[in-house]
Amino acid sequence: MFKTKKQKEFEKYKKIIEESRLFDNRYYLRAYGDVRRASETPIDHFIKIGLKEDRKPNAEFDPVWYKHYYKDIQTNNEFPFIHYIVHGQKEFRFSNPANIQEYEALKATFDANTYKNSYEDLQNLSDDFDFLWHYLHYGQKEGRACPVKEETANTKEIEIKTVTQVSSDELSEEQKYEYHIIHTENIDFSEYFTLNQHPFVSEDPILDYIINWKKYDPVIANYFDTSFYFIAYPDVQSVGINPLVHYISAGKVEGRKGVFDNSKIQQGSLKHDATKETVVFVSHESSASGAPLLGYNIVNILKQKYNIVHIVLEKKNIHDAFLNICEEMLVDIKDNVWMQSYIYLKQLLKKRTIKCIIANSVVTNDLTSVAKELSIPSVLLVHEFSDYIKPKGTMANSVLLADKVIVPAKIIRNSIQDEFVTLFNSKTVPANIFIQPQGKLPFIPQGHGKNETADAILKKLHVTQKETTKIIVGSGWVQPRKGVDLFIATAKYIKQHYDASCKFVWVGDGFDPEVDLAYSVWLQKEIEHSRLDDDFIFLQHQKNLDTIFSIADVFCLTSRMDPFPNVVIDALEHNLHIACFKDASGSVEFLEEHKASCTVVDYIDTYAMAAELIQYFQSNTPKTDINKKLVKEHLDFDQYVSYIDNLMNEAIVFEKNVDAITNYLLQNNLFDLSYYDHTAGNIEKACHIYVSASLKGIRMKNPKPGFNDLLWIENYAENNPYIVPVFEAHKQGILKTHTSHQLPIEKTTKINFFYAVHLHLYYIDLAQEFASYFKNLPGKFDILLSVVKEEDIQKAEDVFGHCGANSVKVMLVENIGRDSGPLYFGFKEVILSNKYEVIGHFHTKKSLDVNDGIGDKWREYLLNTLVGDKDIAHSIMSLFSLNKKLGLVFPDDPHVVDIGENKEYVDKLCEMLQIESLNDTPLFPVGNMFWARTESIKQLFSLNPDDVLEEEPLPYDGSYMHAIERITPTLVNSNGFEYNTVYRKGIVW
Repeated sequence: MFKTKKQKEFEKYKKIIEESRLFDNRYYLRAYGDVRRASETPIDHFIKIGLKEDRKPNAEFDPVWYKHYYKDIQTNNEFPFIHYIVHGQKEFRFSNPANIQEYEALKATFDANTYKNSYEDLQNLSDDFDFLWHYLHYGQKEGRACPVKEETANTKEIEIKTVTQVSSDELSEEQKYEYHIIHTENIDFSEYFTLNQHPFVSEDPILDYIINWKKYDPVIANYFDTSFYFIAYPDVQSVGINPLVHYISAGKVEGRKGVFDNSKIQQGSLKHDATKETVVFVSHESSASGAPLLGYNIVNILKQKYNIVHIVLEKKNIHDAFLNICEEMLVDIKDNVWMQSYIYLKQLLKKRTIKCIIANSVVTNDLTSVAKELSIPSVLLVHEFSDYIKPKGTMANSVLLADKVIVPAKIIRNSIQDEFVTLFNSKTVPANIFIQPQGKLPFIPQGHGKNETADAILKKLHVTQKETTKIIVGSGWVQPRKGVDLFIATAKYIKQHYDASCKFVWVGDGFDPEVDLAYSVWLQKEIEHSRLDDDFIFLQHQKNLDTIFSIADVFCLTSRMDPFPNVVIDALEHNLHIACFKDASGSVEFLEEHKASCTVVDYIDTYAMAAELIQYFQSNTPKTDINKKLVKEHLDFDQYVSYIDNLMNEAIVFEKNVDAITNYLLQNNLFDLSYYDHTAGNIEKACHIYVSASLKGIRMKNPKPGFNDLLWIENYAENNPYIVPVFEAHKQGILKTHTSHQLPIEKTTKINFFYAVHLHLYYIDLAQEFASYFKNLPGKFDILLSVVKEEDIQKAEDVFGHCGANSVKVMLVENIGRDSGPLYFGFKEVILSNKYEVIGHFHTKKSLDVNDGIGDKWREYLLNTLVGDKDIAHSIMSLFSLNKKLGLVFPDDPHVVDIGENKEYVDKLCEMLQIESLNDTPLFPVGNMFWARTESIKQLFSLNPDDVLEEEPLPYDGSYMHAIERITPTLVNSNGFEYNTVYRKGIVW
């Protein structure tokens, strides 16, 4: 097909940019609004428009600066970004002015020889190579160390002395411009040297700021806070310009703020006591409702021992009471919790040490992240089921970040565990979760709600003789979760089947049929149809429930989900019989365990609840004080607060242990950031999270290539999940759990064996993508294609006919057995008769049930690792040539994946294949793409398809196809072969 010059140029630039991997789709979308509205992809938009307009392709590269700094680009009329990719990197050119500043600052101390010799991929480079340039452009992001020459490593005084000789005459042109802008603003720098504690480079505060703003986040009193500005305005940080200059020249005009809004800080009634430690307590609101009231009472006791700084996300009806029990408060920050609390606490840390942050409710989960960022120990109090906390993953992430977590009952812990299983396939109960019910609240602040008298309530209920009337009470905000409709349904059945008088009271705000058309209007209708008009009333929120409980006979907890509400404890305190649904509340565990006076029925079975209560009323069981005794013996609030206090101390010890292990891993190069999480940016923080999660038994990713945490735990740790495996292994002198090769390998060889590559081409639209990879395969090979539609046969032959294969065979197969069925059964005769020494197995993976394009990223990762370019493909095949006992090669995926829901299928497969049974499968080709020596997996071709093929659609997990994927390495070993994994630096998903 004829292509215009413009089309050829477009394709040329696209190929250059894609191969460079320097274009950042997310950054480009975020930085330019018109791109988000455009119909074309970000990279296509950049090539057509962005290049000409000198738009930034990523956060690092500044095209305007680049072409002005390097005059030869203007002379040759080249696009800066294209020049940088093709020529600039080879010539060690810089991508922005900050690179030059950092380069100059490190030039005198950077030890290039140590840097080169520390990393295998750098050791073959010549000494002329600019290793400092490599460190600044790649090494930093990959988590590589910055070695310092021995003569400068411990010479802080010399370093400072040298730097303090900097004068304004030595500034670059850009820095001189910055100096001019700041100087003309007439800023008051009088407190600059008092407020900041970094090593100063000049007695001139403007000069010091210009040199030091990147390293130390200087503060200018009442005018500008560097850290705040970057956190508040990440677009400024991504550009890499002097933030103070930006604020002066543009930020103020745009309405941006230079310092934190101190109007959010309120002074409490208590004074700071220098003899006490400081604890930060976080409440989602200052209201007279469940979790906030619990928090109020916790603080009211802790204030006797600690200085209390309170963070309240939203001001509510008893706010003054909250202010009265703290020294200082940050309030009304729900519009941007993370940023405002981070800056506030960072400033607070400059004045004092914070012992711990207590986050009360998962709604305050941002503070667990802030605590982790600022290295402050944290305790999280969870009062919610994970089921109704959105977005999914919020609960799991909060538990992951918090040092210690308290839940009121096992059912809440199990709810959290279910989320870990769903999101991370992690079945281990996190070691940082502790079960402790909260206890009876000792104090309710004045000021919200009022108590109606008993006589007034009885009058509303038309009760003249209380002795002959049963009163049943429910409580909570009128909403579906609290089950007001279930309470009404229970009332209806009792009314219909109980001969004596009975009345029903729901206490709580929110019932408004005139306004609330989503719930209240239907409740009103249900009451009318149930003929409960004269027997059912709603009472507005009461200051406390003492009055209503004094005349009640039963408290009915009809919540669909309610972890361990305070009202149940209040009801126990009043010795009321309690009715509730099984699996709806943590209260049930407590009531049943301690044999309370209670009625427990199946989940939301209102008829059963009504029948049981009628039986209870008719039995005339003598009332005892058992429920009241339970409160005294097991729900003491002082003990609950003491439990929290002890956990704060444990959180501190835990953090110190995490710090120590983190330092050990980093010092011994046992943690590879580019492998673990290339997006993390900071290797210390990423490693800290890995260690913290490992000690909690939470496994998401492995720490480095060649080391699989689950494999180590299974083989060496007696299945103890609460350890840092790579730390324990290194102490025993063990550096790896399996052999893993970085690609491309150094030593390759001629490929002199005949092999085949099988592709299950379910999605024909991906044919061209796979063909572009298969063109890189070396030696003599056949391509075996399985398709499920007859019309795809010709297209498959056409697309793959130009890949350099010896032959292309296309087979029409049924849509059964996923990608494994066509390989082991469809192509069985072809593979065995042609005596292929090695078989490659691929499939057009999309994972449509996974969001955010993960399926595409996963497929690209597998292809880039198992085929990649010609060097990678040759390396893979060379591994088989060089090691005749090598039976299987698959990607060293950092994600932790275990046997999942496949134990039953794995057991049956092991029996069929006559190999040892497996407890777990910690290391296998995740995604089921691999290269295998045919002899090493021969039994799979002998399986009876009738035994293992199951009708589509298969479940997300739990099938013979998932089991075959998992047992492959074990099968290879049982046949006397080895398996190896492979990885590429920077290739992740």
